[in-house]
Amino acid sequence: LSKSEQEQYERLRDWRNEFAANEGLPAYIIMYNSQIYEIVKKQPKTISDFSSIKGMKSKAEKYGEQIIKLLQEAVLEIEK
Repeated sequence: LSKSEQEQYERLRDWRNEFAANEGLPAYIIMYNSQIYEIVKKQPKTISDFSSIKGMKSKAEKYGEQIIKLLQEAVLEIEK
C-alpha cells in the first residue's frame, strides 16, 4: 500500500473496530482486514462500485456511503 492507501486502511480499520464495538459485534462480522485492503485498493466511488467488491454486496447499503466518505476524507487530509 502507498502512504495514502495505508492511511485510508488504518482509518477504515479504526472505523470498523469502533462500529463493531458499538454494535456489540466482533470486528470481523463487519468486514475482514482483507476486505478493507480490497476497498482501499479499488477506491470505490459509488455504492455500485462498493458492492462489486468481494463480500461487500450485502453490506453496500448499510456501510457503503460511510466508507466511501471516509476514503474521500482521508485523501483530502493527506493532500493538505
